[in-house]
Amino acid sequence: MSNQDMLRVSIESEKTAAFLAQAPAKLLPLLEKDINETTIFALRRTKETVRRRSGNTANSYRDRKLGRLSKEVYSTLASAKALEDGSKPHVIKPKPGRKYLTIPLNDSVLTSTKAQIKRSAISKFWRVVKQAQKDDFSPFEAFQIAAQESGVAMAKKVNHPGFKGTKDIAKRVVPGVSKYLQNKVELSIRKVM
Repeated sequence: MSNQDMLRVSIESEKTAAFLAQAPAKLLPLLEKDINETTIFALRRTKETVRRRSGNTANSYRDRKLGRLSKEVYSTLASAKALEDGSKPHVIKPKPGRKYLTIPLNDSVLTSTKAQIKRSAISKFWRVVKQAQKDDFSPFEAFQIAAQESGVAMAKKVNHPGFKGTKDIAKRVVPGVSKYLQNKVELSIRKVM
């Protein structure tokens, strides 16, 4: 098992191919079952392990078959790989069709899941901006005042410094899944031999 793209559950290699060629026919279905059960175990452990305040990251993990005795647990989100491996410095821009990034300045403006900003905070931000502009403040000053009062800041782009990855999957999931797979395969081999 390796952690290249995400998490691979596999017993396919040159050594296992030679072993399986000589092994009884009953063993292969048992090993396929072991791979399936281990993949389910790995998927559950991965979803439990990823950060709680990572939005939909935990729900984005899926599994897919790579070969007869090989499966992979992966995420449909590009940000999941960044959480695990870290990221280099980069520029964050708003989604297409939006003018600004919305940045929370404190936890009180976040929803209960801590993954989204409350609409009321964003509405308050724009109300304060309009009022400040009516009071003859410059747009820059209006944005500063609104950020202080609403707890939300807006930006056209953000220069993100990058961050070190958590390596939670590599540290906490992979060793347990490896041991689980090893135990399953050894038990299956004992049953047949």
